[in-house]
Amino acid sequence: MLKRIALWSAFLLLMVVFYTVRADMERLAKRTLAAVMPGMGFAERPGSMSFYRASDGHFHVEVLINGKAVRFLVDTGASDVMLAPKVAAALGFDVATLNFSKIYHTANGQVRGAPVVLRRFQIGELVLENLPASVNGAEMKDSLLGMRFFNRLEGFEVQQEVLTIRWQVSQQGLGGAKGGS
Repeated sequence: MLKRIALWSAFLLLMVVFYTVRADMERLAKRTLAAVMPGMGFAERPGSMSFYRASDGHFHVEVLINGKAVRFLVDTGASDVMLAPKVAAALGFDVATLNFSKIYHTANGQVRGAPVVLRRFQIGELVLENLPASVNGAEMKDSLLGMRFFNRLEGFEVQQEVLTIRWQVSQQGLGGAKGGS
């Protein structure tokens, strides 16, 4: 009888311990997943998200645009959020009818871009509404997350192979970044 009481007591104690550290375990699991799958972010506290540098030496960020997943390459040297034409088409833009009126000067020369607006742009809890972007006039491997996005944030930094973005947390609990277009 005492053995059973001891086993049940140990089981209940273990359950209390797991319940107590469940939030820490969840954070650890998300951080581990982010390390294995670059582009998946992890949140250490409200109003921030961090991303590990990928094995290619770059930071990648998984974004939901109007509910569809898009992977971006972080490029703070780019002035805009630039969508690859295939990505723009997958998001519902008719690339053939877009007006490629913007001219960008890049390391590879001049490129044309078509201005578009991304109705809902979400990274974790951060939600931006009506984010201006462009569709690249030529094929490109990755869509680029440029300064048009980063300028809407409260701040960002890179330390020890980790990119951290910060934004102002709104009253509703979802992220709201400052600034206009």
